[in-house]
Amino acid sequence: MPLMMALISDADLTGLQIALYFVVAANICGWIPVLLTLRARRENGFATVWDLASGTRVVVKPKGTVRPKIESAAQPEIPAEGADLLGLYQIIKEMVPGKWIVATDPILRRQVW
Repeated sequence: MPLMMALISDADLTGLQIALYFVVAANICGWIPVLLTLRARRENGFATVWDLASGTRVVVKPKGTVRPKIESAAQPEIPAEGADLLGLYQIIKEMVPGKWIVATDPILRRQVW
């Protein structure tokens, strides 16, 4: 649309011709989203032309799925009840005194530094 408008504005046209070109440009640009979705069919997983060209997909996570629990090789150290807190994080130990602290993140269910 910007290219078409630039071409129209640079041309030596009458007011009626310019108006006609703007109407044609607006009608053509209105069909571009339709043209981009023509390939979306059940057989290809409703992939559009852009999905097929870029190799990417937009997916929707189904509601009610449970996040899988990831078991680590070594069990994390569980801090004792009443241990010190740093914000939401429960401190386990100090790696480097005064600089690095190992704590647990209750939301992500993992250790953080």
